[in-house]
Amino acid sequence: MKQVGYDPRIDYAYAAGFIDGEGCIYIDKSGYLRLEITNTGLKTLEYIASIIGGNIHTKTHKVNKTVHRLVLCSTKAESALRLLKGFLVEKHEQAELAIMFMRDCIKGPSKAEQVAKYRAALTKEKKK
Repeated sequence: MKQVGYDPRIDYAYAAGFIDGEGCIYIDKSGYLRLEITNTGLKTLEYIASIIGGNIHTKTHKVNKTVHRLVLCSTKAESALRLLKGFLVEKHEQAELAIMFMRDCIKGPSKAEQVAKYRAALTKEKKK
């Protein structure tokens, strides 16, 4: 339970720090924005999920190591990135590009093809 007068920016900064270190922001092969955080600490990911939402998937590898992944897709990922953008350091630029991508998001059956063109244009713009 949060204390009276609690500042939620503390939670946003914590989540952003974790995304900077353990997170991944990308456009998948189908052209959907994804935000993922992978870690062995389930409680930590549950805490972050309580701040930004998302679903947690658990997988046990052959070496008996359990890994958890917090996943947010499309508009949920965009909302989380908008919320945390001001706190991101390492992934700040990626978050901005992802938000731009969602703003300009292409819809329809030729989405993957158009996403490839959009990605190439962003890469070209970034190199300027």
